[in-house]
Amino acid sequence: MSETLIIPGETIPVSETSEIVLGPNVVVSPVDNQSIIPTTNGFLNIKEKKGSTLYYVESNTKRYIPHVNDFVIGTIVGVFGEFYRVSLANFSAPAILSQYAFPNATKKNRPHLNIGDIVYARVSCADRELDVEIECIDPTTGKDGGFGVLEGGYLFDVKLGYARYLLFNESSELFNKLVTKAKFEIAIGVNGKVWIKTDDIKSTIACSRSIKEAQNWVKEDISKNVDVIFKTV
Repeated sequence: MSETLIIPGETIPVSETSEIVLGPNVVVSPVDNQSIIPTTNGFLNIKEKKGSTLYYVESNTKRYIPHVNDFVIGTIVGVFGEFYRVSLANFSAPAILSQYAFPNATKKNRPHLNIGDIVYARVSCADRELDVEIECIDPTTGKDGGFGVLEGGYLFDVKLGYARYLLFNESSELFNKLVTKAKFEIAIGVNGKVWIKTDDIKSTIACSRSIKEAQNWVKEDISKNVDVIFKTV
């Protein structure tokens, strides 16, 4: 993995020997439809993983701004026609989710969601002049790819930069420690949302507390602090 300071207008050099995966704040240039460019100032991160190369820009922003290919967690706040309105962040316009934006969805076979339901999705359109659109389909496979309705569990907020760190570092010290303490399912959105589901309430509370409080820990204290939280819950 490497980090380089980059600004909009620059072209990101890419590897031609592996599959290219675009993460937050990186898009294909609308000028030539080939080169890769950043959409904001920040540090360019390049990570090699299983025959593919992930490119994303880490930006220290406090307000979530949707970009194509962002992984997000949203809450259904409205229904109109064959579309759902989905809240991705407080005080921001909701995104649009089509009832057909799910694998194998047809008029007879499509999910029927209710207000308050939580979905894990990918931003598919983020044009400034149009509504943000999201979908629950992996564009490379046409399957769910882990996207879809998140049933049960607990949803909470973290800082945007921290959410991106968790999403792109699944083997972090924190997760390596948590898997020794409890079994859990987790979904992380770059919009600062984290959803977690465990087998019991105590584990849910302990895991969510550990994730939220670890934002302010140093790596050397992670194991000890997680142990303390699990003992006191």
